[in-house]
Amino acid sequence: MIFLSSRITKSFFKIILTTVVLFFSSCLTIESELTINSNGSGSMKIKYIMDSGLKGVSEVGSDDDVVPLNLSESYIKNIIDKRDDISYTNYNITEDMKYYRVDVTFNFTNIDALNSIFPAESRIDLKSDENGTIFTQQLIEESDKVISDETIELFKELFKDNYFKLILNTPSDIISVDKVDNVTKIGKRTAQFEDSFMNVLLQKERSSWSVRW
Repeated sequence: MIFLSSRITKSFFKIILTTVVLFFSSCLTIESELTINSNGSGSMKIKYIMDSGLKGVSEVGSDDDVVPLNLSESYIKNIIDKRDDISYTNYNITEDMKYYRVDVTFNFTNIDALNSIFPAESRIDLKSDENGTIFTQQLIEESDKVISDETIELFKELFKDNYFKLILNTPSDIISVDKVDNVTKIGKRTAQFEDSFMNVLLQKERSSWSVRW
């Protein structure tokens, strides 16, 4: 989700570039759908779709490593087995000659439980005041990493059709969303962030999106 830290950029690009050289094509799409109930509990569905040659990317992340969220079952289980406020269901991996897909659904009793599976820089925050509740999700930390123009242009071409899509279902009607092009209200209680993989990854400034209900 989403959920990129400043520490991933160098390692991430090294892994992707190595894979690109080997396989000459790439696909990495990440989608999530988060449903929050009025008491702060809820569920989150996460889906990775990638070229079969990139499937190792889903297994190398850690608290401060390469992937926004490591979706290997052993990594997830190691975290969740230590808690009684989050669980996962519908863990499913499918693969064919072209694509490798990971689908996971988490059920949680509070936002802190959900945050336990993400890097610290990618926290989800819920704050309530007299005007309602505001949801904020970090997307990427500020980064001072330098990536060559040649590498950027190569990746722009390779990943031009790949994207992040984050959907939020709220417990009551949405009052407002971020006034930016890639955040939209798509229903009374549903908002969506969607941007290209490269736009998110190449941002230099700290980035987040927020919704109020």
